[in-house]
Amino acid sequence: MNKIIKVIIAIIIAGAILAGVYFVLPETSQMYIKGMIQYHFDDDAKTHVDKIKAIKMPDTDVTFGDGLEKACKSTAWYYEEGATDTWVVTFYGSKININLTGDGYDNVYTEKPIKITFSVRKDKNVDITINIGGEVITDKDKCKAIYGRIARAS
Repeated sequence: MNKIIKVIIAIIIAGAILAGVYFVLPETSQMYIKGMIQYHFDDDAKTHVDKIKAIKMPDTDVTFGDGLEKACKSTAWYYEEGATDTWVVTFYGSKININLTGDGYDNVYTEKPIKITFSVRKDKNVDITINIGGEVITDKDKCKAIYGRIARAS
């Protein structure tokens, strides 16, 4: 009986330590864990993520899945329900390198984290938001240049 109590206490302590470490991690690291678990155990989430991965980046023949997963060191995709009749897939990548100087911009992103949010509306239109190293990219032409660089990196 004493050994069972010790084992149960050890399991509770280990769980508390793991939970504490998880909650101290930055958002990106948490999403790698959540995304990996979700993709392997939630069939609905996997279906939605795979739909986004299969979309070709604008003006390229490369899909978001192929391009982003090859351009980043580590990646995670996370699905969540949005507002009424919408859903969101968020891509998290680490250490992406993008040099936009050849595209008329003075931006060079070296080993930066990237977060791309795909918001799918009821009418199936997809709104895409790119965030590289904390900078939200709003210029449509710059976004196309980024897609092109990601496609060429894959």
